[in-house]
Amino acid sequence: MQTALNNDIIIAKAVEALSGNLYIYILNGGDDDNAAMMRYISYVYSRAWDEMVLNKKLHSQCIVVGDSSSCSFMPLNDIMKSSLDKAFVSDTHQENLVRILCSSVGKPSVDISVVPEPGYVDDVYYFDAEDEILPQYKKVALGGTFDRIHNGHRKLLTLAAGVCTGTLVVGIMTDEMLKKKSNANMIQNFATRKQAVLSFLRLIKPGLDIFIAPLTDPFGPTITDPSIGSIVVSSETITGVSKINKLRKDAKFSALDVLVVKRADVATLSSSFIRDFEKSV
Repeated sequence: MQTALNNDIIIAKAVEALSGNLYIYILNGGDDDNAAMMRYISYVYSRAWDEMVLNKKLHSQCIVVGDSSSCSFMPLNDIMKSSLDKAFVSDTHQENLVRILCSSVGKPSVDISVVPEPGYVDDVYYFDAEDEILPQYKKVALGGTFDRIHNGHRKLLTLAAGVCTGTLVVGIMTDEMLKKKSNANMIQNFATRKQAVLSFLRLIKPGLDIFIAPLTDPFGPTITDPSIGSIVVSSETITGVSKINKLRKDAKFSALDVLVVKRADVATLSSSFIRDFEKSV
């Protein structure tokens, strides 16, 4: 699951840097499972399109293939022969492979960026993993803007409430922290966003103890409250937890367990999209 989430990060970075065609080549990792390869190619096309919509790059061509022997797709070497000027990989082994292939086709100057998997010494759990057994915690934290509560927020809040047996600490960005956001003048004020979060949580889990923390920095109570046991994050913000746990270690606190919600439909399931839509009508 963590590898899949890191692949999502690589796709996002590649689309952000995209100015022409996007080639995504999937390595099977030694398990030549044709059905699994087909399912993942299908997912990657959808995920890449999501990022292309988000970045307004709808006219770029996206090609997704893999090295499954039974599929006989175009080899990675053929991609290197195309007008390739930048590559994103997940580790130094892949970086060396790409450099060797680029040199073999006369393109030694290709810019290669390594996007390593986030390294965690702490416990990480994935809500979307079918075989995952999720612990319960007396105090759970999560944070966000929570402007115009949508299904992404509801998913995050519901799953956090589901693993919480005591107090749910919800950090909400203050108005001051949001001045540089897209269409910042349209963002609901703190009081409105706070009430929306409280109303939803009280509806789905009556009796849940809820503490709303105004956030004036990215960390909030997670670095000052030693009794918090876990933090719920979306897959796009997982990397920030390493900094939180480093600061907790410096303060002699226990590291937070990390519970990850896989984000989907990033182009449309966002407050920014809703604000842009409202602005256009």
